[in-house]
Amino acid sequence: MGGSWLYPDSLVATALVDYEMGGTALNDGSAGLLVQPWACWADGTGDVYIRPLHSPESPTLLFSAPGITEVTFAFDRNMQVAVAYQVAGVVSLRWYDATVPGYVVTELPGIRNPKLTHDDKRDTASASSDVILAYLTGTSLKWRQQRDRYLIEYDWADGILPSLRLKLIGMNRLLRL
Repeated sequence: MGGSWLYPDSLVATALVDYEMGGTALNDGSAGLLVQPWACWADGTGDVYIRPLHSPESPTLLFSAPGITEVTFAFDRNMQVAVAYQVAGVVSLRWYDATVPGYVVTELPGIRNPKLTHDDKRDTASASSDVILAYLTGTSLKWRQQRDRYLIEYDWADGILPSLRLKLIGMNRLLRL
């Protein structure tokens, strides 16, 4: 039996608006990832913005990609933001690659309905937690993780009807992803 979603995964996200718990500021993971909820969204022009959910401050423009039809995001332990987005049926992942170092964009052809989360945001899990990208491909639910630089595809479930969509991914109250 599953548990209910932890906040803000319990909020209703849409294709163009996503929510994730995070730290005090972008690029500042010093207080951990359980400080405040954040929102990330794409507007009608393709601009992708982010800010703390309850902040009165202006949002931060992350990047632009005209034609975005889906967006999702998560933070790594350093509060570097990873954003997966879909344009013209092609999913791209914008993430911080420490080997560069800097942000890179990785195209992921053949996948649909991406969802990002940091699997365990608790400070006690910092050595083993990771940013997880879940998605559908064909009739399978698959996932990749940041520690593999999103290069290795793992199987999660098979037999998914092509008409189904992945609604969200996150930690529940039983501390299970």
